[in-house]
Amino acid sequence: MRKLVILSLLIPLLWPASLRAQSGTRVPDLTFVFPSASYDPVRYESGILLSNNWRRLGLEVEVVPMDFTALSRRISTPPWDFHAFISGFVARPERLDPDVLLFRPFHSSQDVPGGTNFMGYRNPEYDRLVEAQRTEIDVRKRREIVFKLQEILARDVPTITLYHPVEVHAYNKEKFRGHVPTIGYGIFNFWTLVQATPLYAVKAHILIDEKTSVSFPLTRMRRVEREFYRFGGEVTLKQLKANARVAGVDKRLMLIEPVEKGHLESSIIG
Repeated sequence: MRKLVILSLLIPLLWPASLRAQSGTRVPDLTFVFPSASYDPVRYESGILLSNNWRRLGLEVEVVPMDFTALSRRISTPPWDFHAFISGFVARPERLDPDVLLFRPFHSSQDVPGGTNFMGYRNPEYDRLVEAQRTEIDVRKRREIVFKLQEILARDVPTITLYHPVEVHAYNKEKFRGHVPTIGYGIFNFWTLVQATPLYAVKAHILIDEKTSVSFPLTRMRRVEREFYRFGGEVTLKQLKANARVAGVDKRLMLIEPVEKGHLESSIIG
């Protein structure tokens, strides 16, 4: 293989101390590239944890956190000047078919600059089988081939799966309805975007100047929404024309009470 992967880094550490001492060969410093905290904090923390543990075992490790674009370019094009990296595949509906995660990451045809076989994995037996499952129409036979491919990967270990994240997607059913859950995306997908309907009143906003704006509902408001307006200080059109002032609570949770000259402020907390 072109590049060392995590297993390759661990094998020398499993040798007896006497064998390492007899060889007299120093393990070279390792360059470890992985996503930056701003791109993926979980993968970043995984890289830091691995690096710290390798250092405890006596290895010198240079950690290189990178953004997504830079990391993708570095692991897919020469000069491949690193020893290990962290990357991953996020969920997609089309990735339910096993071919997606069996062919692109591991077939030798993808071991080229700009390809997706980032590990440089080459195995003629694997290539033959992964090509065969692409054309096999018998589900049972194809399943057997896929299982065999998984056994080969478990034996050769071109990569190590660090973790499989499980996400929980939450939404407020009191504010929206019409969410469309899909496999691979959850509720945050295109169909939810076009079908989810707000249960609260849709409002229009008119900006009069930098300090003045007017908003008004385009649909009937729920009772809790009317209570919110009363809480903030609601006036009728008649009161507005009469330049009436009413008490209300602002965003600081301060009660604003109008007086003859100005107003009084008091916190409603506590």
